[in-house]
Parts: sequence; C-alpha cells; structure tokens
Amino acid sequence: MKKLKYLKDPHARVTVLVILLLILPAVFRSVWFNKGAGIFQHYTRSVAFPEYSKLEIVRPELSSLPKSNDPVITSNAEVLFDISHGNLYDLSELETLTNLINHRGGHINVTDYYNDFESELKKVDAFVVIAPTLPYEKAERQAVARFVERGGRLLVIADPTRSAMDSFLSLEETMGSLGNTEITNLLLEPFGIAYSKGYVYNLAKNEGNFRNVYFSIIYEDPISDGLSRVVFYGLHSIKSAPKPLIVGDGNTLSSLTDRGSGLIAAASAAEGRVLALTDLNFMIPPYHRVADNAILIDNIAEFLSGTLRERTLADFPYLFTRPVTLMIDGEKALNSGMLSTITGAQQSMERLGLELNISNEPEKDHDLVAFGLFPPDEALEPLLAPFGLDFSGIAEDTETEEEMEAVEEAPALEMPITSEELLALEGTEIGALLESLGEADTQALMESLSEAEIEVLMEKMQDVEMEENDGGSGSTMDVPGFGKVETDGIGLILYNDNDGQSTVILLADTQDNLQILASAFYNGIMDNCAIQGQIAVCLLNEDISDSYWEGDYGDYSEPDYSDEYDAAG
Repeated sequence: MKKLKYLKDPHARVTVLVILLLILPAVFRSVWFNKGAGIFQHYTRSVAFPEYSKLEIVRPELSSLPKSNDPVITSNAEVLFDISHGNLYDLSELETLTNLINHRGGHINVTDYYNDFESELKKVDAFVVIAPTLPYEKAERQAVARFVERGGRLLVIADPTRSAMDSFLSLEETMGSLGNTEITNLLLEPFGIAYSKGYVYNLAKNEGNFRNVYFSIIYEDPISDGLSRVVFYGLHSIKSAPKPLIVGDGNTLSSLTDRGSGLIAAASAAEGRVLALTDLNFMIPPYHRVADNAILIDNIAEFLSGTLRERTLADFPYLFTRPVTLMIDGEKALNSGMLSTITGAQQSMERLGLELNISNEPEKDHDLVAFGLFPPDEALEPLLAPFGLDFSGIAEDTETEEEMEAVEEAPALEMPITSEELLALEGTEIGALLESLGEADTQALMESLSEAEIEVLMEKMQDVEMEENDGGSGSTMDVPGFGKVETDGIGLILYNDNDGQSTVILLADTQDNLQILASAFYNGIMDNCAIQGQIAVCLLNEDISDSYWEGDYGDYSEPDYSDEYDAAG
C-alpha cells in the first residue's frame, strides 16, 4: 500500500517516467539489433556485394615508345625555348621532349630578357613558344615572321589549363597580361592560324574525363607519321588553319557552342615550318605514354631538331656554326692593312665563341672566309662560281712604263704673271700648277689674290674633283639582282651555304676599302649595304663605323643637374 501511495505522488510519477524514457530506448535498440535474442525477428534485406575479383579497371591504351636508342643523324640544331613573355611552364616539365632533341644532337637554349630578341632568333634553327601571358611587341612578331621566312621552325602551344589566373603571380605582375589565345593569335597571324577561346570536350568517349579527348582523325604529315590515336588533356580548338593535322569527330564539342564536327587540335602552316598545338599536358609524364602520344612527341622533336636551317645574309653576323678558316694568298706578303684585318677577324670570332684559323686553302669541317680585290684572283674563282658575277667590265691599267716616265719628266707649268692669266686656266691646269709650286710660292700666290678671285679658283678645282668622282675609273661589274655596279668605293659581301659549310667572301676595289669592309663586317655593321639574296653591295666612301654609332644612338651629352642642385641647396 505504501508503494501505491508513493506512486500517487506527482513527483514520484515524474521520476519514474523519466527513468523509463532513459532506459526503454536503450533496451529497444539492444533487442532490435540483436534480433530479440530469439524473442522476435524483424525483417532484414540482404545486401549484394560485387565480385571484386572479376572487376576490370578500364585503363588507357599505351603505345610503344619510339626507338630512341636507334642511331640518328645528329644535326647540331639550336632550339630556343621562350621564357621571356610570362610563359607558364617549367623547362623541367618537358624532359620527354628535350631528351629526344638532345638525342638527335640538338642543343637547348632559353631566351634572355636582356638580349636583343631578333639577334637571339638569328642564332637558332627552331623557336618554341608555350603559354605566354605577356604580349609580343610588333617588332618581335615581325622578327618571328622573318625567322620563319628564312627557314626557321616555329612551335606554338596555347593551353587553356595554363593561364595567368592559375599561376602564383601577384596582381601587379599579371596586370596588363593577356590570355594564351590573344597573344598567340597575334603571333600566328602572318601564318593564317588562330585559336578559339573555348575548351574542347567529349562526353561519349574520353580518357577518364570529358576534357581528356581522344583524336583519331589524323591527316598525313611528318608530324602525324605513325599516329593512329592520340589523347589531349584539356585543350583549345583551332578555328582557322591552312593545314589541319589532328581533327575531332562528331562527338568532340566546343564549350563555346556545345557543337562539334571538325574541331582542329593541331595544324601547320608556312610549308610545314609552323606547328600549332592546343595542349601541353600530353607531353608530361605519365600522359606521354597514353595512346600514340609518345610517337607524336618524337615527331615534334624531329620537327624541331632534325635539320639545320639554311643561313642567309639576313642572319648576319651569326653565319658561322663551326670553326672558321681565313683563307689568304700564301704567295703575297702580308701588309699592315691585311694584318689589321686578320686581327679584327680573330677578335670578332672570339666574341662569337668561334675559333679562327689562317690557311691558304679551305679546311674540312670548317667554315670559310676569304678576301680579295676587283678583279678577284684565280684562287677565288671556284668560291665565286655559285654567284654568277661578271668582272669583265673592270678596266685594266694599260699605261706603259714609258708613258709613266713621260708624265714624270713633263715640265711644270710656269707661274702666271697676273691673276687674270691664272683664272683663265682650266681647273686641271690650275691643279697641276699648284702641285708644281713649293709651299712658299703657293702661299705667295694665294696672298696676291683677292677673296673673290680665290673663291673662283676653288670653284674650278671643285668642279674638276666632282667630275673625277662622278666619272670614276669607268670599271663596272655585273652582280645578279643589282645589274651593272661601278667598282669605285664599292664592296661585296658574298655568302654561300654548301652542304653545311658557310662561306663568306669579301671583295673591294682597294686594299684600304677592303679593310673598311672587313672591319664593318666583323663588327656587325651593314647599315651601308643593300642585300639581295646571298649578296650584299656596300658603300665604302664614308666611315661606316662612325655613321653606325651616329645613326643608332645620335648625339649624347651629359645632362645638367646644376639647377636642381641649386634649388635643393
């Protein structure tokens, strides 16, 4: 009864209710999950587990690597990688490509921001541009176009996964930068290639991700030799190109329009000297082993380093790639002018990192330099044969020894008694008279004339000098591309690349002019030269070195800061 009375107490009932609410859920869970210890059974559903032993993971196809251990013809090609335009890649990422270039005997170079851009292109055979974020100046774009015209190879890769926003550059460093496509489109404009901004994808068949796209429509080309299928990992499409190389199928679409059919992933131009790609990642391990990517990379290495570019005079002064032999006539004594020319040539070759040897005949595996005067010696005729020059118009000195002695023994003109008689003479007679007088008689004569008479006298002599300069010696030569050219005060620079041997021949009308021409050539000055093909015709009547410095830099004077100092003081 006491217990019942206790339960009638409201506080007791609350206490019991709380205890039950705490205990009953735990008891229920225990009974339920332990299947009621046989008291009751609840409904259970069996879970079907996959047969893991029979599962097969879909892996991308792997192609065999190119036979890089097979002997190849080494070309000693120079390949230049651009790192001066905010390029978003590291050269270490491209070891797959660079190792293949080195295997072919090629040499890897990188641009230097502080060097002249066009001069760097003159030194190399191929130029590689990857993911630039800083635009190329107009002069740089023109230099690249001229480089390709001279036979250079150009590889451009615009990758949508490489942009300034993805890099760790500060805001200040990226201000004013453009995307891959804008910069590369300007660079490739002369070749008719342009990238689209959108990325390419394929939902129907891909390599693990809709942006990892298979390509099997491949057109015949040295770049596509041996390819049946490649995979690109995040790429732009090329919206215009003279020659498409790798093209997507109907399921390969563009993010700009969600349409496809014929999207271009790789293309070439300029008779195969320009290659445009839209993805960099396919070169980077482990993606370089997927499908036929390794074969494609090997073909690109061959494109960049398989052959040397034929040098032209436009590549001056970087015409030589091997030790240089300076050929001289062993039967002639070296004078001071020729020795000075040889010394300048040695110093110039040393600055270019080349060795200069002196010999009276060409040497095997050496480039060649030769000097000569108009008309050239017989020893130079084999070297001059490829240029088609004709020196038959050069007048020979036919004056006999007797005629020369008669001139020397001719009596000097007698001095006129009056100024009227002096001014009545021809300009040539006045010159002969002044040459026959001594210094004292010449001074006395000039003092006896008025200023007006002296002015008339000088005008007559100047007219004679101008006639002599205009008339010259009458000697001419036929130069292909220029026609007839007078030899007075003129020099020729001739360049020939025969089976990899670079030959330069310098010709002038006099020994002094030959020294001027050689000095200008070895110091990289061709401002006074007109170039047509492999021949340069140069004017030697003025000091070329002086005109070079004045033309390029103008007059310079130290700025005067005295006013600023006075104001500050």
